Amino acid sequence: MAPAEEEKRDYTAERNTRAIPIARELLKRLANREDLVMGDASQEEMIEYYSKVYVEDIIPYLLEKEVRIGDIGYIFKIMLQVINYTQDRTALTIELLYDKVTAKKWGKTDTDDVTVTELDQVLKEHFAEEKIAKTVDN
Repeated sequence: MAPAEEEKRDYTAERNTRAIPIARELLKRLANREDLVMGDASQEEMIEYYSKVYVEDIIPYLLEKEVRIGDIGYIFKIMLQVINYTQDRTALTIELLYDKVTAKKWGKTDTDDVTVTELDQVLKEHFAEEKIAKTVDN
């Protein structure tokens, strides 16, 4: 390749062209495993299970696709990116909607407009028997 052509190459686009389809396929393969271990499994169970996944599914696919060593970290990074962005967007959206509904229930436009006095009154009305409410003048 001539030096001028080399300067015009978009290495990021090339890496994405290689890596994104592989990341998508790996996400599908993991998500579709009926025996996917997650949650309350012990560290030993996780290590044993994911070692099995690596041997049975991950490494054969990486070999089949002739994945570059330099792309492996990036592939897993973008897999996590999908999960992290989905988690962040979901949590933020639910939090914003919750705040909006809560403000409306208080008759406010924003939850920041609720006063400590108003909060204290609700606590007295609904939780006094549980001794949760503490009034300002107590």
